[in-house]
Amino acid sequence: MATADPVWEWRTFGGGFDEAERKIRAYPLSAGPSRATHIVSDLSGADVRLVDGELRIRVLRQTSGPLEQWKHVLRAPMPIDDVSVRRMFGYLDLRPPMTARETYTLHQFLNEIVLPAHSLTSVQVGQIRHVATIWGCNVDIAEVTCDGTPLKTLGIEGEDPSAVNALLVSFDLTGRPNLNIVAALKQQLAVTSR
Repeated sequence: MATADPVWEWRTFGGGFDEAERKIRAYPLSAGPSRATHIVSDLSGADVRLVDGELRIRVLRQTSGPLEQWKHVLRAPMPIDDVSVRRMFGYLDLRPPMTARETYTLHQFLNEIVLPAHSLTSVQVGQIRHVATIWGCNVDIAEVTCDGTPLKTLGIEGEDPSAVNALLVSFDLTGRPNLNIVAALKQQLAVTSR
């Protein structure tokens, strides 16, 4: 069920990257909205999301300097079968629940599987991404909403880590920490729960 090659990524959230954004916007950009439901675990850094009628799971394979290499390990179409539910819990380092159905619609999955698991939180994430292809990498600037809270992000991803690192240097972003979407969502959840 592994469906994508590993990708090296770097991402930042917040602001303070105006000059990098100006340089990126000088390239041809494609833009598009998307919506996803992210499933965040207290115990795991796995990237689990429901998007475009699929359950998609990515895991962090390795790090190299500021970069992270992520790989898809599961893509399961809706309705989600009980085997995929159990596999998801494995990637989230949780004991799988007893499943009462062979398949789950989105509503059933969120209400019968995610909601009862106290260490899981579902987060609605919408974004409008502006993406350029530069040196073989996808570079994006996105306006994101996390359960309605606006965030801004800039990301670089590609199969060649040297190209991703070269873009970090070119855009003068080497001093900023890499913060992936899962870590950013956990930070946002911690802020909103205070």
